[in-house]
Amino acid sequence: MIFVTRTFLCYASPLLWLAAWITLALSQQRSLGLYLGCLAAAWLGFWGTWRSIAFLSGKSPVVWLWGGAIAARLIGWLAAPVFENDWARFLWDGWLICQGKDPWQSVPMDWFTEASVPETMRGVLDQINHPGLHTVYGPAAQAGFALAAWIAPGSLLVLKAVFLAADCAIIALLQRAAGAHRAILYAWCPLVIQETSFSAHPDVMAIALMLAAWLGQRHRVASGFCLALALACRPQALLLAPFLLWRTGWRGGLGLLSGLIICYAPCVWLGHWAEWSTLSQMAGDWRFNDILRSGFALVMEEPAVRWTSQLLFAIGAGLVFAHWWRQKVVPFPALGFLYGWWWLCSPVANAWYLQFAVPFLVLSTAAAQSIWSRAGQRLTWALLLTAPLTYVTGLQIQNGSSAWELAPWVMPVEAAVCLGAVLTTKWHRLSSFQHNDTMI
Repeated sequence: MIFVTRTFLCYASPLLWLAAWITLALSQQRSLGLYLGCLAAAWLGFWGTWRSIAFLSGKSPVVWLWGGAIAARLIGWLAAPVFENDWARFLWDGWLICQGKDPWQSVPMDWFTEASVPETMRGVLDQINHPGLHTVYGPAAQAGFALAAWIAPGSLLVLKAVFLAADCAIIALLQRAAGAHRAILYAWCPLVIQETSFSAHPDVMAIALMLAAWLGQRHRVASGFCLALALACRPQALLLAPFLLWRTGWRGGLGLLSGLIICYAPCVWLGHWAEWSTLSQMAGDWRFNDILRSGFALVMEEPAVRWTSQLLFAIGAGLVFAHWWRQKVVPFPALGFLYGWWWLCSPVANAWYLQFAVPFLVLSTAAAQSIWSRAGQRLTWALLLTAPLTYVTGLQIQNGSSAWELAPWVMPVEAAVCLGAVLTTKWHRLSSFQHNDTMI
């Protein structure tokens, strides 16, 4: 009877998961309710598939891994982005580079009255959010944007194809490092599919380079160089640096330094620091979905809130590094949890930032033996599950609040779900986590 139930779940869950993506893609008028309903169904199908697929005898997990991954990504590739227009900035930056322009030395607003902008790119220009700000994407990311623009200027499909190539490289690396079964946790993850295939966020380029850096440690200089490219893609790659440099030593440091010089020397020569100036401005002034900071703000002034959040993150990062350093048998640090912890402490916590946690959760799943490491993983998965709520903003609910203001109930719900995930770790210690391979 148990086998029949699990077999049913193994076939019903993927169908539910796939139906959710098809519904989201085919919907012409996407409402917030439809979006949240489709994501809830996708997460339910994802969970059911992961829990039951191992019990089907004679079925190769490789077929499930790539069959589902390719199907969902093709659906998202052909679909319109979901509540996002960041892709317009990527298309614009790529076009500027192909025209021989420096994307960090002008803002889109400067081009509003420029007659030389072709009609195709003018339509892209009109959709850029925050047109008065300089781009926040580094040289390596800009290379990906430029590649898409070189193939077909202004084409969202080509831009998505570039990102999906990096996404599939991540799946292949995880399959090789952790096996096809565990790689499904990334390949079928609803957050990854929505933010990359549908909404065209470029973070997967940095993630692919980070995985290449970690898994290629035997070639230490090349490993450090890959990390430099990841940093020149997205600054979140910085969290990997202490762990990688500890393993690769001065050779890894040499590769890292060489890569950073190659990426940023042209920018310094032109008189600027690429994306870092705008990033530092955003880190100091912007606030969005700042769960811990909002709680501290109830009892502290802003300077104390900022320093408290930074201190808490530094303590968490130090504990993760110390635990990994002391446990010599643990091959991979708890970077999945560390990215979740950084997301909680950050002044700006967008949903797609959590993509960085997913592949490292896959790699560290088998090593999670202690109750604390399991609690950290459950916390991070809870964050992934609640991430779609960050789209419940004034822009979508139109309740009179500002466009980028979250509904007042979102952060309390996120906090409650995360707290519940941590508290239930001990209660389910014997049942849910008896076998590491069935943990999520």
